[in-house]
Amino acid sequence: MLGYMTENEPQMKFQPLLVFFISLAVPLVLFYFRHLDDNRLTSWDWIFAQGGLVRFAVALLAAVGAAWLVSTVSEYEKIKPVALFIISFAAASCFWSEPEVIVDAARYFTQAKFLEIHGAGYFINNWGKNIFAWTDLPLVSFIYGMVFRVLGEHRILVQVLNTLFFAGTAVLTYRLGRLLWDEALGRYAGFLLLGFPYLFTQVPLLLVDISSMFFLLLAVYTFASYLLHGGW
Repeated sequence: MLGYMTENEPQMKFQPLLVFFISLAVPLVLFYFRHLDDNRLTSWDWIFAQGGLVRFAVALLAAVGAAWLVSTVSEYEKIKPVALFIISFAAASCFWSEPEVIVDAARYFTQAKFLEIHGAGYFINNWGKNIFAWTDLPLVSFIYGMVFRVLGEHRILVQVLNTLFFAGTAVLTYRLGRLLWDEALGRYAGFLLLGFPYLFTQVPLLLVDISSMFFLLLAVYTFASYLLHGGW
């Protein structure tokens, strides 16, 4: 992205160096003030409990340095959507061992269980009645239920499905950027999506965040495509 931004602004030659130092400084600030985080679910203080500042700083420097080297590879410009999909899927699959830590998963599992046991017709007719819906929409729970009914009640199946949704979202982001601007910006946008750590923590969970993100972006992309090109 820096290369794209500075292509027409050569005077900003120090921008990559500034980003490099900011990338080092922000996590170190979070490390130093970690004791202020009183989150009872995922506290910064817990994240750094097993390692000291030196260990963390070395790992951070290695990660930012590796990112710097990758950004200088000219072959990056030739990466296709299929490669972006594979990279996204592989990166998200590394988090499949994460346990279910959000209580909302119980509600989505229960909704899916109704479809698994009673079938799609019962699910549709009783949504919001015998099947408690709260503020939920039925699509994702319907998909989970169909997976359970057809393939079996296994968590790994839902994780693979959500990982496919995540990888698909990265490709849709690329295609939307290419549609509205150009090929280079679309590619940068797709890879920038992989820079949000929070998204990776949601992929393995039996929630609706990742799948909803996919369907929302799919709607935006298809609507934009219709406005620009028309037709089916």
